[in-house]
Amino acid sequence: MKKIAQDEYSKFVKNLKIYKTVAEILESKVKSIVLGNNLGTGHNAIQYQRTRIKSFESILDKLEKNGLKFSVENIEENIKDLIGHRIICLNQNDVNDLITLFKKSRSLKIVTEKDYISNPKESGYRSYHIIVKNNVKLGEEEKEYYSEIQIRTLLQDVWSTFEHEIVYKNKNCSLDVRKKLKDLSSVINFSESEINDIKNAELPMDCNTFATNRLSRKIGKDEYKNFISNLKIYSVAEEILKSCINLITLDYSLTNDINDIQKQTSRIKSFDSVYRKIENKKVDFNFDNINENILDLIGYRIVCLNKKDLEKIVSLINSSPYFEVIREKDYVTNPKSSGYRGYHINVLVGVPLSTGIIKIPAEIQVRTLLQDTWATYEEEIAYHNDACSINSKERLKYLSQNFDRIENAISEIQEKELKSGKKLVLK
Repeated sequence: MKKIAQDEYSKFVKNLKIYKTVAEILESKVKSIVLGNNLGTGHNAIQYQRTRIKSFESILDKLEKNGLKFSVENIEENIKDLIGHRIICLNQNDVNDLITLFKKSRSLKIVTEKDYISNPKESGYRSYHIIVKNNVKLGEEEKEYYSEIQIRTLLQDVWSTFEHEIVYKNKNCSLDVRKKLKDLSSVINFSESEINDIKNAELPMDCNTFATNRLSRKIGKDEYKNFISNLKIYSVAEEILKSCINLITLDYSLTNDINDIQKQTSRIKSFDSVYRKIENKKVDFNFDNINENILDLIGYRIVCLNKKDLEKIVSLINSSPYFEVIREKDYVTNPKSSGYRGYHINVLVGVPLSTGIIKIPAEIQVRTLLQDTWATYEEEIAYHNDACSINSKERLKYLSQNFDRIENAISEIQEKELKSGKKLVLK
């Protein structure tokens, strides 16, 4: 590594505050472009998005690769992805619609575009990259900063995540492994085409064909008020659950080299969902019956990188002193008839009240990245669609099996690479 001049480093550190502001302005502009616009699809086209400033190590690597010395001027002029924003869409149509939106926007000036979806990189990487100039006014000074916007589908992002873990972090990764990952990129791309075909066969359709709230009896005001009042208790239970799981996952992260947990989310079951479930049980709608019959009243989802990580997280939860485990469902080994895979752990969360500790039921779902991706597509196409055809459901089930084979192949690649003595270079 080349020696860095102290004055240039100090200048860079000072400018980090500016880059952070630029990143915040970029994020705000991007979100304003897509805010309130469902892209004409009638579904949640954007799964998630995030903004980042390139790490110091990555900046150094890029400058050295291009034979440039470390200076703020070289960084701002030559590293056009210094500020980055990534948008993950559900499918390719959503990506295309978003690209059109950015091209029409006047708040960001497009400099270059690279379509790695139509023309994937040699590695198999697929994504659409847009380099923009972001005009930022700081005090009296006005300046344009380069930024990169990446737009890709959920499955393209999944492959990129695995490639980042296996290849990008491992500078000595073998050519054989790189070829296998490239082949898997093609398989994943074919799977995505299959999902789009299934989706197009089912959608668009009359919105009345989707599952709706069908309550057979009128909701009583007292029942509704009592549920709303008890939401305070459920919210406390949700926060306790989140805190306990964060302690478990923090302990896991500290004792493992790789950051295996991709995302974590929580929710309280909606009033309509609770009401329908109680109706099906044919019991009165009250606090005790809700606690006794709805084991997923509070929900928490953990998405891991692979099955090995899933097993570790499940083991940690089961051995944790924070929860009372009341039921487990292993849909990884024994998938549901739909093809759904995941591991469900039902627990009781103790909430301290003035009258004592009350136990609230919660369900912790642990899935791998590919299992969660399949579940997202299945929910979009079939779960909320009463009219979904048997043929589409069978095709989705087959894709679940295909995703499982892909996941096993990726795990095999990881294991072989590690056993070969080529230690992965980790974050």
